[in-house]
Amino acid sequence: MVSQEEIFRILRPIIIGGAFGGIAGFENILAWPGGIIADPSSEISEIMIRKNWFKKTVSIQVSERERFAIWCVNSGEKCYWIDRRGIVFAEAPLTEGSLVSIVFDSREGNLFFGSRVEEDRFSDNLILILENFSQTNLTAKKITFDLQKQELSFSTEEGLAVIFGLRYDSAKSIPLIKDWDYGSKAKKYIDLTVENRILYQ
Repeated sequence: MVSQEEIFRILRPIIIGGAFGGIAGFENILAWPGGIIADPSSEISEIMIRKNWFKKTVSIQVSERERFAIWCVNSGEKCYWIDRRGIVFAEAPLTEGSLVSIVFDSREGNLFFGSRVEEDRFSDNLILILENFSQTNLTAKKITFDLQKQELSFSTEEGLAVIFGLRYDSAKSIPLIKDWDYGSKAKKYIDLTVENRILYQ
């Protein structure tokens, strides 16, 4: 997704700002560091630089961020791609279908590239829920996020609401409910916002 020109545009200030970059220049092998440059831009997670002194070459390997889910704010007016760390890195279309998780955030205002949609301490819980919800054998119709309550809610095609709390690893409860007879055991909602408790109606 990222062009070679864009990669060089990202690298140029990093190289020129290095120990020898200002003296040697961008095209001098002495200016280039070796190893990994992590999180150099919104769409690139890391760049691996290898130098071959014998051949006088520099090899650049780029790892782009994975398009994991779509995150929408302002009632769906503005949407973004996030990766598996919950980092916002590109604008996204508001699509339909179940191939990609689409989360509607109750917040107003735009998000910034490079920021996280959730606090670091809760990000892993959020990602685990999105990754594993399909194990419930329910089909998500709409996913909503409430920052104030720290809750992720799934409205399903089966007419059931499943609510996860993000303050603890509520995804660990998914295997406990995946074999339920949803038609008789829970008809309205399953509440997983309290640790070590499954509440349902």
